[in-house]
Amino acid sequence: MSDKFRIIVLLSILALAFACTSQKDQAEDIPETPPKEFTADTILFDSAADIMRTGKLFRRVGALDPADLPAGVPDLSIYGIVGAARGKYTVGGIDIQVRVDQYETFEGAYGAYAMNRPNGVAKSAFGTESYRQQATQYIYNGDQVFTLAAKNADVHSLDALSKLSFEIARRLPGEKPPGWFMLFPRKWKIDPSNQHYPETYMGVEGLDMIYTTDYDIEGDTATFFIAEDLGGEKFLALQTYAESLGETAAAPDSIEYEGYSVMFDHPEYGKVVGGIIRSKVVGIHHFNPDKHLALAHLWVKGLR
Repeated sequence: MSDKFRIIVLLSILALAFACTSQKDQAEDIPETPPKEFTADTILFDSAADIMRTGKLFRRVGALDPADLPAGVPDLSIYGIVGAARGKYTVGGIDIQVRVDQYETFEGAYGAYAMNRPNGVAKSAFGTESYRQQATQYIYNGDQVFTLAAKNADVHSLDALSKLSFEIARRLPGEKPPGWFMLFPRKWKIDPSNQHYPETYMGVEGLDMIYTTDYDIEGDTATFFIAEDLGGEKFLALQTYAESLGETAAAPDSIEYEGYSVMFDHPEYGKVVGGIIRSKVVGIHHFNPDKHLALAHLWVKGLR
């Protein structure tokens, strides 16, 4: 081998090593995605007509104090909460407490908003979706959830609650609910009943990012659930969990899954059926074959 050839080879090796090192350095220098900025408090305006914000606006970013959490909710971090703000308004002399939570995603916000919502409750025309229970109004819009609470549920308090809800909602950008809910059939659906679960659905580790809707067929209620499952890991988690409980079976043939399915009895969620269809895990719990099989067949067929 000539000296000239050796030099060329050596220079090529050095150039390759430099290129690899540069790529590695560039990969190491790529910054992590910065945390989402908390901006929802900007919606809490100072005044409008006979509406006045009174006192100081409290703002907390990141981990929340237990006093900031809704009743019965130990931790909102599973929904990806970014921060919260709260303040007090007077509306025509009526005091109303307002709180806004902001989340990393629309899906996380919807999950937190809907977790304690009763099935079939009357919806209000505020934000993307809204409902009221007694003297508390809940408003979901994009990545934000608003909670407005009056002390009493008399006609004057409810009128003040409605006025403040309207003023907040009209300042919000128009948003749509998470698109996954469009994949559920409309017939026999309980509206509203949509829910989103970020993790450990039905107690199954690995069965996460689940979307659900409830159906009532002849007085028998079942929950339909769906999630993206590109590699089949979520279905495998469901199947493994089912086998840990004991006897399992395949889904009825009329539910035309793509070759992979399981049916079993869950100690809390009754009969569960689930399977794979177009890179999604799709199933039903509290499944009654006598009443729910026809809708299950049409749903899965429609997803093909």
